[in-house]
Amino acid sequence: MEEIRITPLQKRVLGIIQDSPRAANDDPMLLDLYWHTYDGWDDKKSLYSNLSRISPSESITRARRKLHELGLIVYTEDTEQARYEEFKKYKEEYGR
Repeated sequence: MEEIRITPLQKRVLGIIQDSPRAANDDPMLLDLYWHTYDGWDDKKSLYSNLSRISPSESITRARRKLHELGLIVYTEDTEQARYEEFKKYKEEYGR
């Protein structure tokens, strides 16, 4: 069997989800845990100050999606259905 290789960012996201499984289904929770754990989010600093130096949310959620595609994490059925409905809505609206 071939070894699955993941990036350092994906490894950190996987660690968060292993410690807090709800984060696989909850973007705000995943981002909060990632930014506080790995990017040093400082609650005493301004939103601008924090946002200007943290990992982009898109990169973190993309890493989570890749982990799901690789079969390393699973979503709940409700989350799978909600994401599918959003995908269908997007395709209907934008025709892509």
